[in-house]
Amino acid sequence: MVPEGWEVKYLSELASKVSDGIHKTPVYADASDIYFINGNNLKNGSIIIQESTKCVDKNDAINHRKKLGDRTILMSINGTIGNLAYYKGENVVLGKSTAYISIGIRSDLDFVYYVLSSSKTQAFYESELTRTTILNLSIKSIKNTRIKTPPPPRTKENRPDSFHLGQGHHHHRATACQQPAAEKSPDATTAHRQKRLLDQNGVRFEGDWKDFPLNKMAEVIVSPVDKKTESNEIPVELCN
Repeated sequence: MVPEGWEVKYLSELASKVSDGIHKTPVYADASDIYFINGNNLKNGSIIIQESTKCVDKNDAINHRKKLGDRTILMSINGTIGNLAYYKGENVVLGKSTAYISIGIRSDLDFVYYVLSSSKTQAFYESELTRTTILNLSIKSIKNTRIKTPPPPRTKENRPDSFHLGQGHHHHRATACQQPAAEKSPDATTAHRQKRLLDQNGVRFEGDWKDFPLNKMAEVIVSPVDKKTESNEIPVELCN
């Protein structure tokens, strides 16, 4: 169900660029500050440099640069499917098992990231996989990802304060969370909670959220007396 005022758009409509890394082997170097990144280097929202990660020759790296920026999301699309990371200015060359998605300035970067990581989107990707010698998710399938998007802000006064997502990241506007409560979808509400929860060092919580009923976390005691506020009204049980 789409909330009133929201639209369903394809990811290709929200992104200025959706593509993948190089389909060839770069010239490696024994020592370099440029790393060759594939899908297995993406974990919990970050690029992870492993001991086995290869370095790329600086002169050759110039030939393989992609236009990445602070609104770019990286995704694993070959072998390991659907792992995500924010691009934070790392000096890297992308391999073919990594897609990059540059989100347009009119869309909320973090909300798009949340939707891409959701179980519903991951299930869609699972259904789109091509099974040759290794699992592969096509760029076409990524572009066809459907995303429920909120309406633009009505006035400047409705814009929320920017929030911090953790060390080494940037501030973004919470576009998906600036609508009245009646217009918010469960996806937007959960995304908002995830973005706001920081630890004492200002680092964002990276775990999975779960919904629990109140009676699983607290004891609810109901008054045995029914109350009426007006004559002929239906009695209402009061909770202590």
